[in-house]
Amino acid sequence: MQRYIEAVEKSHTDKMRFKSFQLRWFKPGSIAVMIGKKGTGKSTMMLDLCHAIRHCPEVVLFQKTIETNDMFKGVVPELFSFKIWDRKLVQKIIDRHIRQNKKRMKAGKPVKYLTMIIDDQAGDEKFCKDPLLSDLFFNVRHYKLNIIFTMQYSLKIHIDQRAQIDYVFMMRENIIGNRERLMQHYCGQFGSGKKGYADFSKVFDKFTEKIGGCMVVKNSGISNDITKNVFYYQSVMRNFNEDPSLPRWRMGSRAYWAFNNRFYDPHWDSSEEEISDEIVIERTGKK
Repeated sequence: MQRYIEAVEKSHTDKMRFKSFQLRWFKPGSIAVMIGKKGTGKSTMMLDLCHAIRHCPEVVLFQKTIETNDMFKGVVPELFSFKIWDRKLVQKIIDRHIRQNKKRMKAGKPVKYLTMIIDDQAGDEKFCKDPLLSDLFFNVRHYKLNIIFTMQYSLKIHIDQRAQIDYVFMMRENIIGNRERLMQHYCGQFGSGKKGYADFSKVFDKFTEKIGGCMVVKNSGISNDITKNVFYYQSVMRNFNEDPSLPRWRMGSRAYWAFNNRFYDPHWDSSEEEISDEIVIERTGKK
């Protein structure tokens, strides 16, 4: 992958040079949002980031599509993969995670992080307005979570929630109105008016000209230098279910998978599930 891309004129005599984003920069306790329609490589990007943080010991997945379900087979334990956002179940998962970390701190052990993957749930208006979703966005670090959130349109997240996002991955978009909203919501560094939008468009088109290419905005940056807050990234194929020649990998610790293999029931009803404190995962390891 190129180290730099020269994408837009900064003045009449020089160009801005944008660096490639490094997935290892993703810090525990962060929120990554991926925005893109079908066919733009959003799912590939999501799986690539999941691969980068695969050693996080615990993970839960909320997915609505058959495509996502098939993609995560063998990656996320079936016991912790859910088709819909069940508010009561999510609250139980968070409460248990907090209790377990309190026990670990009391015993002098380091806390654990839980990766929560929320894929294309934003089409449900009830989900978007769920106070629990806002609570997770505002308290992601306190709760010791990693959140990967995907959606097709930028309007689905409330302005207060957008302020909590650490990384925004924006895939190719050809609708002018949607592009303008992407710039307004996440790319104010380019300025405003016709000049700002023109500069944004040049960079955005350059970054997203290939499927899986995206613009990455680092909201947690403290520099006013646009090249330290805006990056490009070309996602890497990690879907071994689609391409068996790719190496297999998985998210979560060995003990997490052992628990899944012991208790997973394909006929399980989430509405009857109790999240037990007896589910204690101590070990981590490379997969």
